[in-house]
Amino acid sequence: MLNKFTGLIREVSSAAGEINSVSTMATEAATISQDEINSQHSQTEQAATAVTEMSQTIQEVARNAQGAAEAATST
Repeated sequence: MLNKFTGLIREVSSAAGEINSVSTMATEAATISQDEINSQHSQTEQAATAVTEMSQTIQEVARNAQGAAEAATST
């Protein structure tokens, strides 16, 4: 009976070690995923800022072109 109990304890201990190992790998994968998500979020914000700045520049160029065209036709 004691041998069976000892064997059972060894099996439980081994299973706990495997669960711990898998848990550690899952935690590492989650950390990597979170880092990638943060990086992608940052890049998306940078792209949105660049698009906004380009849009404003295009509007300014259009206003300047319109002003130049009006000045050219009024002379």
